Amino acid sequence: SPPAPPPPPSPPPVPCGACDAGAGCGICLRLVDSLDCPEWPELEALPNCGDSLPVGGRCVAIAGECGTDMNHNNCIFGTSSMAMREVYFRDACAFSPSPPQRPSPLPPPPHVPSPLPPPA
Repeated sequence: SPPAPPPPPSPPPVPCGACDAGAGCGICLRLVDSLDCPEWPELEALPNCGDSLPVGGRCVAIAGECGTDMNHNNCIFGTSSMAMREVYFRDACAFSPSPPQRPSPLPPPPHVPSPLPPPA
């Protein structure tokens, strides 16, 4: 029988510029859609956002760590403002390579006096 076909390639990671936060920690954090917010008991068990969060893991922003924004309130539980949280998930992303450094500018050419016009 023929060999099994190779698995499809993984989709390329999103550009890190598309992340909502995380650049300060060298990771990509994206806000969870409000429809995907965890239930309250699971939310209480989520870790704080940080660079140790595995790709695909969810976290809660507590104090703006890793550049998270404390004003999104994407996960709201009940009607109390005390039950509004910013929940993120870690996404894989590709940091763009740094642009090449420009070479140092060349020094100006030495000053050469222009020739005097011929006598009239």
